Amino acid sequence: QTAVMPDFSSYIKEVSFLGCGDNIIYTGTMRDAKSLAPKGGRKYNFAPLYENIKDIISGADIAFINQETPMADNVEYGSYPHFNSPRDLADDMIEAGFDIVNIATNHMLDAGSEGLKSTIEFWKTKPVTMIGGYENEEDFDTIRIYEKDEIKIALLSFTYSTNGLKLRSGYDIIIPYIDETVIREKVNAAKKVADLVFVSMHWGDENTQAPNAEQKRLAKLIADCGADAVIVEGASLQ
Repeated sequence: QTAVMPDFSSYIKEVSFLGCGDNIIYTGTMRDAKSLAPKGGRKYNFAPLYENIKDIISGADIAFINQETPMADNVEYGSYPHFNSPRDLADDMIEAGFDIVNIATNHMLDAGSEGLKSTIEFWKTKPVTMIGGYENEEDFDTIRIYEKDEIKIALLSFTYSTNGLKLRSGYDIIIPYIDETVIREKVNAAKKVADLVFVSMHWGDENTQAPNAEQKRLAKLIADCGADAVIVEGASLQ
């Protein structure tokens, strides 16, 4: 007698995921965006940056971007070595099709503690899921979940450094520095509330595309904890 295999095709769900970064805004980029300023009160137009890839970004079910630079409205705009970008950039990123924005980077304190606070508050007003910067411990403990076609993806984020800059006392903000104990705790918590767990890691050595031994070790640790994907950004992107 021939066995008849059941058809599981109706139970299979698929979504496409696109990752992009690092989105870092230099002086020349701001100058060009200002010269292309649209009408309606805006001062900068960054849309041309994404024009040639907009179809790819918007064509993905889920589009993630690593936003390298702060967007504080209470600090002067700046470029290397301390970045702070115009907020008009956010609207152009969203229009291009990005759904998830990560801000845990080595530049996240470039605009100072108040600038980071302002950036976090700003992104929370936008129609995206922002990860990597948290108002306080309670906010940090609230696992970010992005749901698409009934698939729940938990999103975690960590950075290797803030370039020696420290959060000033008196701020409750949580910067998710890479910490093995915290990674284990967060991945375990995320697995309980989502179908998939994606971990964004901002790390690596400058001026190389080769992952170092520490990156490989941490990637294995994250995988062993049960995460489904590691989103790699930073100096080493391979």
